[in-house]
This record gives sequence, structure tokens and C-alpha cells, in this order.
Amino acid sequence: MATTDFRYATQTNFKDYFPHLVSMSDNKNPVYNWTQGLSDFHDGSIDLYFTHNTGLISQLFWDGAEVDKITFNTTETTQVKVAITPAATSIDIDDTTSFGAGDIIKINDEYMRVTAVTDSDTLSTAATTRGLFNTNAQHHAVDASVYKIIDVSADVGDATQVSPNLSFVYDSSLDLCLLTSEDQDPNDYTVESGSDWSTLMDKHLTRASMELNNMLDNRFPNPIPKSFIHSDTPSSDTAEYDAILVKLTCYIVAVNLQRAGGDWEQAEIIQEQITNLDGSGMVDKLNKGEWKLSFETDKTDSSGDIIEVTNAGSMNLVETYGEWTGIKYDRIQLICTTAGAYGTAKMTVKTHGGDSLYGAEATDFDVTGGLDLIGNGLYVRFEGASMAQNDRWDIEVRNYAMKQTNSQGVRSVDVIRNDLNPLRIK
Repeated sequence: MATTDFRYATQTNFKDYFPHLVSMSDNKNPVYNWTQGLSDFHDGSIDLYFTHNTGLISQLFWDGAEVDKITFNTTETTQVKVAITPAATSIDIDDTTSFGAGDIIKINDEYMRVTAVTDSDTLSTAATTRGLFNTNAQHHAVDASVYKIIDVSADVGDATQVSPNLSFVYDSSLDLCLLTSEDQDPNDYTVESGSDWSTLMDKHLTRASMELNNMLDNRFPNPIPKSFIHSDTPSSDTAEYDAILVKLTCYIVAVNLQRAGGDWEQAEIIQEQITNLDGSGMVDKLNKGEWKLSFETDKTDSSGDIIEVTNAGSMNLVETYGEWTGIKYDRIQLICTTAGAYGTAKMTVKTHGGDSLYGAEATDFDVTGGLDLIGNGLYVRFEGASMAQNDRWDIEVRNYAMKQTNSQGVRSVDVIRNDLNPLRIK
């Protein structure tokens, strides 16, 4: 996943945590002062409007519906062959192959409309279609770049399409937006720029994920990896981000939205839950090691962390013993294949193998009630009356020799200096 697409949480996650803030994710702003630049410029019915000083427009909406975007061409289509005067109506260029009647072109800061392709190196325009959209007819030197901005055959529909037949293109260098419409004046409608909810929320979630990476202690990898979360069926096990990372990402988005909306008081209330001077925020507890992420290793991990997935019987996995000597990390799966009490119940033990989770298995493992060796130095003990078929427990283990990444204790001390005591622990 590219950095710009990275997100710990989804839009659905955010809705779950902050449904009342979803409406704040609309950043649309009205676009005013549309002027008709060309009437019936294509197919005898489609008009071309323009407006200046709009600010960046990446998406445009007409009464809430998104308008088709014409990507602004930043690569020259060809070059001027013979210098052009402000009054010229014949435009000599190197190659006319890419042009057709009705196309909108730009040379330097001047817009003009092609009225005809005269021959292989000449475009025709008209005096009235030079210096369009409040640009000025200019001199253009030999080898000046010619850009095709609107290709009417590809970018603009015809009169058979449902009105208002909309499309737009935005020129950032001139802060100019062009909008096609079939016999409908955009000044009579609500035209807005901004982002749709989905696009905007993905941007917020990406930025919040990056902010969270910045807040976390440098002992954490960047980004933090997913871990396998258990499911009711082994085949459904998938890697996911820790729930606390999902929650923190959503909280950071909420803070940013509240601040953007001017509600700084509510933003600070949420921010206090993320991190605060008392060190009691969620990020603070992660950084101090009071909370542990699933990928981290502490002193108990070589003995395994028990996860109960399905337990329809009356027997429980109550204890693990020993030190895992297998691969650095594994998720062992214990599944009851024969129901019954001690001496009757049997299980299948699945471990990593063949480059896949649960790729190796040992069958007919007897449940005795004592400490039973399941392999690689690890023992387990069950307690209870009877085990049901398909009861399942997972055990997450890390090799005993792995470096500890979470000591669950004080992680640092401050060292200060003064004149009486040159070095003092604070």
C-alpha cells in the first residue's frame, strides 16, 4: 500500500465511533460568478461557462451531483511553427493531427477555440474566439507550447444526452474553471467545489494514521504491522490492525474535524483521551508500555498468550508452560476433533508450515488433564469436565530468544544538571 493510501482505520470504523461527526466531513464551498464564454460552442446546444479566482477545484458538484472532470493537460500537444500575432486567425503549428473543430486550446496564457483544421500544419480560429475567458490575445513566438485543453469529441457529450450535460476543467495557473452545460445557466443552480464524503474521509484517515505514527514511541515500527485476529472458522483468520490503533485513528480524525469546525472545546476533550500532561491518554499508555500491541514481545510471550475462539463444552485451556523454541512468531491452533472427557477428548494441533499460517498439523493429540507437550518446548493444561467437538483455542507465541520490546515498566528517566549537583536523576 502506498504511503498516501495508508490507513489504520476505515470509514465504517469512524462512523461506529463518531456517527454524529459524519456531517462535518463535508468541505464543499459555493462557486459563484459564472460567465458564458461560448454559446452553443459544440453540437449546437452546449454552452461553455467560466469563472475566475475560485481556488483549487479538484471536484465540482452541481446540486450535489458530481460533475465529470476533464483532466487539465500539462503536457504540450505540439508547438507553434510560425509566430502568431494578436490579430491572427490562422495558427501555424508543427502538427494538427490531434486537433478537431471546436477544441479549446491554450498557448501561453491565452485561450482560443479551433474553428477548423485547415491542413496538416494550420488551425483556423476567429477574431471572436481569440483571448477567450477573459484572457488576452497575445503574441506567441515560434516553438511556444500548444496545449489542447478540451477535446470536444472526447470530453464533451452531444445534444442526445440528458441535460445539463456537464463537465469541467480547472486551470491552476490562471485559477480558472471552465464548465460545459446544455442550455442551463450554472448561476441558477448550486455549484460547489470540494470533495465527496468518501474521498475526504479517506484523506482524514490517512493523515490521522500518519499523525499516530508520529505520536508513538520510536520503539514501534512505522507503520505498525497487522496481526492475526481469531475468527470462528480457521479459514477466515485474517490479519488486522489492533483495535486500539483503529480507535486512536478515529479519535484523531474527530479532533481534526472538531477543530476545523471551530469547536475547540470538544476537540480538546477528545484530545485529552489521546494524550495529556498526566500521561493517562491512550497513546501515553502505549508509549509507557502499560498497554501492549499484539506484535510486541514481553517476558511472558514465550509461554504463549491464550485466545479462546469457540468453547461449547465445559473444558477450558487454563495454563501454558515452558518456552517456545520454534519460529520467532507463531499462532498455534488447538481444535477438538473427538469430544469427551480426559482420556477421550482428542485435538488437532496446527502450527506454521509451508509458508502459511496453520500449514502444519499434528492429529490425535490426547487431552489428559495434565501438562501435555504440544511441541517445540510448549506445554498446555486443560481443566473441566468435557470438551465439545470443534472447540478451539489459539495460542500466540514468540521465541524465548527474541528481544523484549515491552517491559511493562518504566521506560526512561530524565537527567538534569545544576550547579550543586552536576548530575542528578529526576
